[in-house]
Amino acid sequence: MSFEQASTSLTLFADRLTRLDFFGYHFPSSWYQSVEPVFVVLIAPVFAAVWVKLGRRNPSSPAKFALGLVFAALAFAIVAFASTLMPATGGAAQRISFGDGTYSTPVWSPRGDYIAFTKQGGGQFAIGIMKTDGSGERILTSGFHNEGPTFAPNGRVVMFFRDPGGSGGPSLYTIDVSGRNELKVPTPGFASDPAWSPLLS
Repeated sequence: MSFEQASTSLTLFADRLTRLDFFGYHFPSSWYQSVEPVFVVLIAPVFAAVWVKLGRRNPSSPAKFALGLVFAALAFAIVAFASTLMPATGGAAQRISFGDGTYSTPVWSPRGDYIAFTKQGGGQFAIGIMKTDGSGERILTSGFHNEGPTFAPNGRVVMFFRDPGGSGGPSLYTIDVSGRNELKVPTPGFASDPAWSPLLS
């Protein structure tokens, strides 16, 4: 799961929250995608030599997998801490979500007046909105499994996907910022992770 973030959240982190200058030379954030394969090439022979050296004391495959997960968790903890040190605005990071549960997938309204988000807690995934300063939090819909909110260009409708699990598969839904008029969007098959075009057709 952590590796799959390389092309999503970690790419955004590299683009928005890392320094892109090296001794006066500016480079594109996409170059960070090369860091992982470079380290694989450089470190793989070292670990291969270590495993051979250990011989019978070589850890089992499950133990190596567990160690990998531990180091991946530590890496994400460092990334999370670093994101508070250098926010995209260049100023001090300010937390705006203080409710119970875990907040994720924030998106700005085109009008700049609301932030939509996914909130997880108690086995439920809720889609909600709040004002840009974190006040006025409002849960629009809740259940399992709602995620991936995106605003319509008018800033008054939120689209998201719901995956009930099993053989049902994910489907798209829309709901007003008032929490009313929840509607399923017809699609030829399963659909998830919606994104609105900036302009209405």
